[in-house]
Amino acid sequence: MLFEIINPSDPYTIEANALEIAAVACCILGEGKYTLREITGDKSGYVPTFLVGGQDEWFMKQFGRTFEQSITYASEECTDELCACLASVMIGGVENRRAAEELLKRTGTPQTYLSALYKMHDAKRTSVNDIGRTAWGMADFIKDKFGKHEVH
Repeated sequence: MLFEIINPSDPYTIEANALEIAAVACCILGEGKYTLREITGDKSGYVPTFLVGGQDEWFMKQFGRTFEQSITYASEECTDELCACLASVMIGGVENRRAAEELLKRTGTPQTYLSALYKMHDAKRTSVNDIGRTAWGMADFIKDKFGKHEVH
């Protein structure tokens, strides 16, 4: 599932295999201030903003768990999926993402891939709010605390 991260800064997209993982990533990344809207598939995936609360009610209705329980589930039982979701954050819309993915596939090693990704990201970013690097840092932190695989 590919989502647009609706935020007041640069446009970003994020990928996840499950809405719950995407919802947790969105909520921890934006501290409840971002919305997700699915832009591929059946486009039914949606995560609202939680500026004045309401996370527990929404998460309970959607997934049968409170927000905190979903965070625990995602970070402890779905560590790789949550890390991959956060690591997938890419600046730009869907067209930019597909073009960038094609370009990045041709980089060869993981080190040259990351170097090219960071260079592309920095060239496109216009906001001081660096959602991409924040997401990548969160992926690394979660991986270090709960996981076994390198993300970035």
